Amino acid sequence: MRLFKAFQLRELLSSPVEKRKPIYADWDVPLLAFILIASLLLLTPASSWAQNAKVVQAPKQVNLDLSPFPSILSEDKFRGKNVVCLFIPTSNGFKSALGVLQTRAGESFWRNLGSLAASRRPSRKQMRKFKRTCMRLRDQLEDPPDIPSPMPTPPEENDPVVSECSDGMDNDSDGLVDVTNDPGCTDANDNSEASEGDPKQGEVSQWGITFVFDRPYRTGTFANGDYWVAPDAPGESVTIVEILPAAQSGPSYGWVNGWEVNPSRSLHPGQQAFDYRANLYNQSLMPTLPYSAEAGDSIIKAISDTSFDCSFPVSNQCLSIAAVLTVLDAVPPQRGAIYFRPPYVRGDKSLVSINDIRWELLPSLPPPSGVAIPTLQSLIDQIAPVNTDHGFAHDARARAKPSPWYGANISTRNMEIMLRLFLNDPIEEKKQLLVHFVNYGLDLFAMLEDGHGWNAAGGHGHGRAAPIAFAGTMLQRQDIIEALANAPSWKFGETDATYISPITGMALYGENSGGCTELNYWQSINSPTSYNVCRDPYPATSSGAPGGTIDGGRIPGAYYQSCCTSGQWQATFTGLELMPALKQTWNPPAFLQYVKRFLQVGAWTQGDTCAPGRGFCLGGDNAGQPCTTANSQNICTGIQIPGVASKCELDMSQYGVSFGPDPSMPGHCIQDSDPTDGIGRFPQLNGTNQGLAWGQTPFQLKMREQYLVLE
Repeated sequence: MRLFKAFQLRELLSSPVEKRKPIYADWDVPLLAFILIASLLLLTPASSWAQNAKVVQAPKQVNLDLSPFPSILSEDKFRGKNVVCLFIPTSNGFKSALGVLQTRAGESFWRNLGSLAASRRPSRKQMRKFKRTCMRLRDQLEDPPDIPSPMPTPPEENDPVVSECSDGMDNDSDGLVDVTNDPGCTDANDNSEASEGDPKQGEVSQWGITFVFDRPYRTGTFANGDYWVAPDAPGESVTIVEILPAAQSGPSYGWVNGWEVNPSRSLHPGQQAFDYRANLYNQSLMPTLPYSAEAGDSIIKAISDTSFDCSFPVSNQCLSIAAVLTVLDAVPPQRGAIYFRPPYVRGDKSLVSINDIRWELLPSLPPPSGVAIPTLQSLIDQIAPVNTDHGFAHDARARAKPSPWYGANISTRNMEIMLRLFLNDPIEEKKQLLVHFVNYGLDLFAMLEDGHGWNAAGGHGHGRAAPIAFAGTMLQRQDIIEALANAPSWKFGETDATYISPITGMALYGENSGGCTELNYWQSINSPTSYNVCRDPYPATSSGAPGGTIDGGRIPGAYYQSCCTSGQWQATFTGLELMPALKQTWNPPAFLQYVKRFLQVGAWTQGDTCAPGRGFCLGGDNAGQPCTTANSQNICTGIQIPGVASKCELDMSQYGVSFGPDPSMPGHCIQDSDPTDGIGRFPQLNGTNQGLAWGQTPFQLKMREQYLVLE
């Protein structure tokens, strides 16, 4: 420990005031505290302290370097002079002093006004008493005698105000120190490590859902506003006696307003206990009450919408909203305010700090011109309630609102949030939206780790990869980055429906995870089926898998390729291109190449040598006339029935005869030998719907137009 040099104090006190220099000395905290208090008392006229701290004579001025002092409890202006209360920790307590601090010509001058008693240990109560006494002394001061006005000191040179939550001391004797460890601290400026009465609650409510306990427990909220609860001691449990609105039995069987604990895709694939009308209802997944909840339990409760019959179709959402209560082992630092809510599904429940957010990785762009900018609050309203997305991607009946029901719409919502976060709002203004969005990404990542996946299924599985990648990027989570790099293509809609052709090297559209066969492919061209998104099967690879020459789907450039994928994907592509760190986290080559090609060219049907399908016009101007998929746009015109255009109905008796598989070359198609309508199945559709913007908002379009540069 370095020592304060006593001869410097003697030199200071014996020299003329105008010649005194600042003391810059090595010091020991207890010795310095003693010397400072003694010197302040020596310099104070006895009458000033005796007369209730009223200054009637000008005390001497001491030129003193105050920068080493550990803390200044409070600082206020008194008629142009800085009236300061110093709190000086020592080895066995604390001492304090009240005085006028002036700064002139770069030097600090202390004018003592009094000293307060020492205490053996600075408890919270003693600290409050000290502050009140200090403020009372300050308020009773008469106008100090005229002394030169202090020169303003730049804020960075002022002595910092060091609170209990950042002073390196265990002020409330609980074994925890400062904001990083003591749950009594709300932030670094909190001047009390002690929890205000260590508040306990007998119930907590959010989104119209109330969790009722058997007695009061310690509770709080995470950074996203979701609640946590902790038992009285680690290892104990929390008893939940009611969850309102209560689960109710349905008119036939099962329940509505259900709840679960740590839902799991790997343990109970697609099953749920929220609402008997939704898909794969399993009542056994809802525990009975009272429920003894343990650390690591995430209790998710839903409110059912009983205003209509949601049992069919799958686009219905039976759940109007849901809420999560997380059970912790103990009160977290800052009572959870600096942590993301742990994922509500089965898996790792470790606390992740919002202080880990890498704000410097986030773009900061001026708002695009000529379009209304979505408000931050409107987007918070869409993402703040938990998104129950752990069920099957193609079934929305157990997906709680306000989440959109369909994957393509989820993608649009998610990219609206991400691109909005790219604008140059102050960090504090957009922080809450980012916290909600990253928390959502962490939920999705936990689902991925639990075996979940969102295959394309037309448009159902899109929009989940980007939030996971965004969370991994903003937190620089290596586990997320590696999981995305190693994920099979079917895990996400964007990678399930795009691929690099092993035949041509072109990025093409089409799915391969639905069991499409050659026959399925041609049947979907003839009329809508469940195989409307098959890859081009020709020519097959050596293993028999679809090779691909042109875009797949029922009609290249139309149907799912336009309505529910390529438009929404343009916003995702824009986000990846505008945030380099995000693209480093998730860089799917087939997806990126496909979207870029669709933006620049549109649908791809060139290079095809397969014979087109043959049939007859169904209704319209030329009903019954021969047609092919290559010329149907010119031949089959008009309306077959109100609202339905004429089309070329394939003659499936010609399948394997004049079009489709070549019987002599399995895996290959019958070749096109009639150039009158062009060569290939859809030669007239090449380049159609270039850059079609279906599924994008005006804001997303403007962001792409103003900031995306395609090479």
